Amino acid sequence: SNPMSNPMSNPMSNPQSSTSPTPPPVGDNILVTVRIRPPPPTTSPNDYKCIKVSNSSTQLTLTTTPHETQASTSTASSSQRYAFDSIHDSVSNPSFYASTISPLITSSLSGYNVSVLCYGQTGSGKTYTVMGPEASQITPSSTSESPPSVPEPSTTSQQSFQSGGGVGCLELAISGLFEGLKRKKLDCEGVVSEIIDEDDGADEGDEGEEREEEDDDDEGEGRKKKGSKRVTRTTTFTYSVTLQFLEVYGEEVRDLLGPEPGKDLKLRDVFEKGDAGGGGTVTAGGMTNTGDVEVIGSTSAVINDVAEGMGLVRKGMEKRVTGGTKMNVHSSRSHAMVGIKVIQKEVSKECVSRVVTGNETDEEKVGDKVELESVKEVRSRVYFVDLAGSERQKKSGAEGKRLREAVGINKGLLVLGNCIKALGDKGDE
Repeated sequence: SNPMSNPMSNPMSNPQSSTSPTPPPVGDNILVTVRIRPPPPTTSPNDYKCIKVSNSSTQLTLTTTPHETQASTSTASSSQRYAFDSIHDSVSNPSFYASTISPLITSSLSGYNVSVLCYGQTGSGKTYTVMGPEASQITPSSTSESPPSVPEPSTTSQQSFQSGGGVGCLELAISGLFEGLKRKKLDCEGVVSEIIDEDDGADEGDEGEEREEEDDDDEGEGRKKKGSKRVTRTTTFTYSVTLQFLEVYGEEVRDLLGPEPGKDLKLRDVFEKGDAGGGGTVTAGGMTNTGDVEVIGSTSAVINDVAEGMGLVRKGMEKRVTGGTKMNVHSSRSHAMVGIKVIQKEVSKECVSRVVTGNETDEEKVGDKVELESVKEVRSRVYFVDLAGSERQKKSGAEGKRLREAVGINKGLLVLGNCIKALGDKGDE
């Protein structure tokens, strides 16, 4: 990520101050973290001296040279400090996931919607982070342009970066979801039966004292109290997980899992009957706007494990629009979004029956049964957005179709940055 062009970074009000900025609280709605990829073999190690990370891993200092700022009249370098929620320097995918994304997956199991957006310059490792090194090298079966010759990074220069093998954060997140759901199923499901003494509400006095003495006698003989009830609670837990894979290419929304990946799909608001529970506007027909948006005609596939989920992702990656530039031989030319919808349903059935005892064998005579049922449903969504990388034509060498794509990509990222800034400012806009 390049903080100089990153609208999600937070420049300090006083760059020269030695006081470290106070990081935002953990409960903030928007958190920004930086992952620094190691230098490729074609880059001089001296070039990476421009980046310095503070001991607290929340502050980054970027030093620019005169030729980078095009200030030919000055020979002095300039430094700027930026504050982030966390900074990770050359860590592996599993380590990065464990410290930044894993807590979000835990929150999603409690019913929170989560979005992870990867933003940065082309070639900075966004697809590598989300999809993994294997998926990031997948190219469509047919391309309209031959990519220029770009040297691949050596494995030795990125040993720590790649130590997680072929696993991306998306795969780790799907695995975390299923592991969490299986744990909840084990914790929730079961049958509990107990006998509860009923209070008939009699007044205190001689009668109450006499009854109490009788109860004491019963207990002494190992007999059950009269007027008790047996309560049996049975709990079942079920869940479903569906996956959707879309791309935004230019102004078109496409379904990468559908039979027509090049077809432009439309969006619409989602309405439900009655009160949706979110305070949405109720229409004249009794329908409530849930605040959700759906892509008409898009594919949502049910997945039962990590293998099925990643199989669909690889299938979609083969249809995603990519192209080669001088900066990245596998440059993504579209924004990709993997959406995972999780529905959890916990059903509790309670059977209450009166227990009557009174014969010598202490047999239990069950009276009328009363069955109660409660249903708790939790819905949440997890989105992984692999944004197309920003690029400069001078460095990427993009021409023709690739140049038009780059203009659209940069424009879209600028608008997205403005939206996120507005959300972060929490102002009227």
